[in-house]
Amino acid sequence: MWCCRAFVVSAVALGLLACTDADDPSADGQAPTRTVLVSVSSEVGGQLGGAEVVLVGQAPVPIDRSAAIEIDQPVAGLVRAEGYLDEPIVLDPGDGAVAVRMLRRVGATGVERRVLHFGGDVMLGRRYQESNGREGTPTVDSPDSARRVVGDIGPIMAAADATMVNLETVVGELVPEAAFRGKRYQIQSPPVIVDTLDELGVDFAALGNNHAYDWQDEGVRSTIDALDDAGIAWAGAGSSADQASAGRMISVLGTAVGVVSMTTVNGDFVNDSLPSADEPRPADGEVADAWQYVERTFGFGTPGDPNYVPMAARRAGEAWRVFAALEDELTAGAAAALWLALSGDGAYPELQDWVARRGHGGAAPLHEATVEREVAELRAEGAALVVVQIHGGFQFSEVPSDFMRRAARGAVAAGADLVVAHHPHVLQGFEWYDGSLIAYSLGNLVFDQDFLSTFPSAILRTVFEGDHLVEARVVPLTIDRYRPVPVAGEAAERVFRLMSARSSWPASSERIRPDFVGAVLDGGVRGDSTVEREGTTGRVVPLPEGPGDAIEVGAAGQVDLPACALVRRVGEAKESAGVVIGTDLLGWGSLDDATADRANEPATNWVLGEHSAVRHDADHKGYLRLTPTAKVRAAARQVARSTVPEHRWFDSEGLPADGLPSYTVELTLRRDGSPPNIVVTLFDVHDTDPTVDPSSIEIHEEAVAVPRSGLGEWQTVSVDLTQVIQRRYGGVRAEALLLYVVSPSGGGTVDVDNVRLLEWRAASDLPAGAWVEADAVQARAGIAAGLERRDCS
Repeated sequence: MWCCRAFVVSAVALGLLACTDADDPSADGQAPTRTVLVSVSSEVGGQLGGAEVVLVGQAPVPIDRSAAIEIDQPVAGLVRAEGYLDEPIVLDPGDGAVAVRMLRRVGATGVERRVLHFGGDVMLGRRYQESNGREGTPTVDSPDSARRVVGDIGPIMAAADATMVNLETVVGELVPEAAFRGKRYQIQSPPVIVDTLDELGVDFAALGNNHAYDWQDEGVRSTIDALDDAGIAWAGAGSSADQASAGRMISVLGTAVGVVSMTTVNGDFVNDSLPSADEPRPADGEVADAWQYVERTFGFGTPGDPNYVPMAARRAGEAWRVFAALEDELTAGAAAALWLALSGDGAYPELQDWVARRGHGGAAPLHEATVEREVAELRAEGAALVVVQIHGGFQFSEVPSDFMRRAARGAVAAGADLVVAHHPHVLQGFEWYDGSLIAYSLGNLVFDQDFLSTFPSAILRTVFEGDHLVEARVVPLTIDRYRPVPVAGEAAERVFRLMSARSSWPASSERIRPDFVGAVLDGGVRGDSTVEREGTTGRVVPLPEGPGDAIEVGAAGQVDLPACALVRRVGEAKESAGVVIGTDLLGWGSLDDATADRANEPATNWVLGEHSAVRHDADHKGYLRLTPTAKVRAAARQVARSTVPEHRWFDSEGLPADGLPSYTVELTLRRDGSPPNIVVTLFDVHDTDPTVDPSSIEIHEEAVAVPRSGLGEWQTVSVDLTQVIQRRYGGVRAEALLLYVVSPSGGGTVDVDNVRLLEWRAASDLPAGAWVEADAVQARAGIAAGLERRDCS
C-alpha cells in the first residue's frame, strides 16, 4: 500500500484521497504466517542435499532435500548448492509446495556453463530527482539511496556470471542549457547511478539508444567516463561513428563474450514529422512549438557544389527535406559540413539527430552491414558467444515492428547467439530463430513511467554451455513506487501469460495513422514461443503443437480462468458465435500483497484514501475495508491508468480486426450499509507525435452505482461501463482510465475484494488461432464452442 503516486489526478480524486496513515489502527495489516515446503532436485534427477535458500536480507536457511519456510508475505532470493548454478526463487505464502530444479555448473559434455542475466531500461533521472516530497517516490541523492532503489532485486540480478542492462540515460551533472535543443524527452541521471548498476551486478551497459546523445557529445563523454571509472564495460555510443559502432569483448569466467549495441531510433522520424511549408499554424498551438512554423533564412555553399543549398527563407521541416533529398548523393564529409551548418545556432538547431554520423557522435545507428562486420570482428578476436542488443520498434507496442523483426533476425543471420532488444518500455515476447533466441523487449527495469502497462518487468536468465543455450528463464518483476521488485503467485503468472501471448501473436506493430500505432495481422509471423511456469520462475520454450483444452461453462454462463490462461478461437467464426472473452485490464484486484519487497504491504498498486484500509481473513486473503463517516466518504483507487484502446488488432489495410469491446467492473462485496459507487476518470492520451510534448488530459468523470447485494455476506456484483467508456466526449473517445471505489458518507462499512476491470470482445471477431490473455469466458452453458485454452503452469 502506498499513497499519492505522481501523475494527473482529477479534482474529485484529490477530494477523496487524502493519504491514509500507515499506522491506522483500523487496518489489520499483518497477514497470517503460512508454510511453504521447498524441495530441491538436480537436473539429472533425485532430491539434492546440502543446498540452502538465501532470501534477500535474511540469513541462509539449510535445505536437506527439502525445507519448510514460514512466511507471511512474498519473499525472494536464491537457492545455492556446491557445484550448481545459483537459482532465483520467489515464494508466495499460498504456494504450499515448490520444487526447484538445479543446474550443474559443469554440463554432461564436461563444458563449464556460463550464466548471463539481462534487464530492461535503466535510468535515475526525472522523478528520481524531482519527487518534491511525494510519498513513496524514491529520491536518489546518495550512493545508499541509489542502491536502495534496486535492493530487492540486486542479489537476484547479480547472481550471474555476467549481467547486462540498457542504460537509457546520460550520466553526469550537465546543465539543462547544454541539452539537445528541441528534443521532447531528455534524461540525465546523476553519477551515483553507477552504484545502482553495481548493486545489480552490472558488467555491461548498452548505450545504443535514443537517449545516449541527449546532452550531445559532452553527454556521451560524461557517460563513458562514469562507466570507465566504475569498471563497467559498455558499447553502443561514442564521439565518432567508429567508436559508437564498435563491439565490446568482456571476459565471463574466462570465456570471451562479445557484445554489440545499436539503435534504429535516430531522430529522422521527428524531422519527417515537422510541418510543411504551407501547413497552417494551429490556432491553439503551444508557444514552445512555434519554432516549427517560423521561417529562417539559410543557404550553404556555392552553385556547383554537391551540397549547395540556395539562400532562402524556410521552415525547419522544409530545410530538413532539402537536406534529406541531397544526403544520399553526398560524401560523408560533404554531408557533415552541410549538417553542421544546417543544425547550427542561427539556422535550425532543433533538427534532431541522435546517432553518430554527419560529423558528430551519438548512439550507434543500426545497419545490417555494420552488425555483420562487428560480429565477424568479435568472432575473429576469439568471442565464444556474441550478444547483439538492438534498441528499436514502437514505444508501448505489445508486438515488434516488422523492421525490428528483420533487424533481430538479421543479427542472428550475422552470427549472434542471442539478441536482446529494448525501447517499447513494455514487455514483449520471444522468438526462436534459426537456433537462437530473440527477446524483443524486457520493458522497464528502473524507470518512472505511469501506466499500468509499463509496470510488468522481467529478468531474462540465460544459461550457455559453450555456444549452446541450455535454457532461458524469466524472473517476474513489477515496478512498484518506481522500484523493481519480484512478484509471486498470480502476479507472477500474469507476467508469464503476458509474455506468452505476445510471443505467439501473428502480428507486427505498424503506424496505422500518424498519431496511432497498432498490432497489424502479419501472415509472415508465426508465434513459436511461450513462457511456462517451472518452480517459481518461467521457462522460455517452443510453443507446443496441437490443440489446447476445451473450456467448460457452467449453468451461470460464465467461467473464470486461472491467472495464466490463454484462449484462442479455432475454426470458423460462426462456430464461436455468442461467446465472449474477458481480459482484466486492472490485474491487481485481489488486494493481496504480491511483491517480494520485504515490507508486508497489501493492496499492491492501490492507493488508499482516508477511512480505507486493508484487512485479512483467515485464509490469508486481503480485502479492502471502506468505513465512511457521517460526513466523509471513503475511497480507494488503482495506482495508475489502464489503457482502453477501442481496437487492439488491425488487418493489412489498417481496418479493425477485433470488433467493438464492452466493459464491466466486477467486484466482491460484503456490506452493512449502502453499496459503493464506481467512479471512472477518463483521459485522452497523446504520445505519438514526436515533435510535441505528450499530454494526458482528463475528458470526463462519472460515478456509476453498484447494484445492491445482500447484507452481511460476500457476493459478486457487476457494473456495466460500456457506454461510459465508449462514448465520445467533445468528439474524443478515452484512451485510458482511472478507477475508484467510493463508499458514500454515512453509508456504513463496505468490504471489497477481487476487483476486475474486464474488457469483453466477441470470440468470433478475434483473429483465428491467436492466443489471447483471458480471465473469463461467457457462453451458453456447456462447452464454449470454437475455443481452446492453455495455461502457463
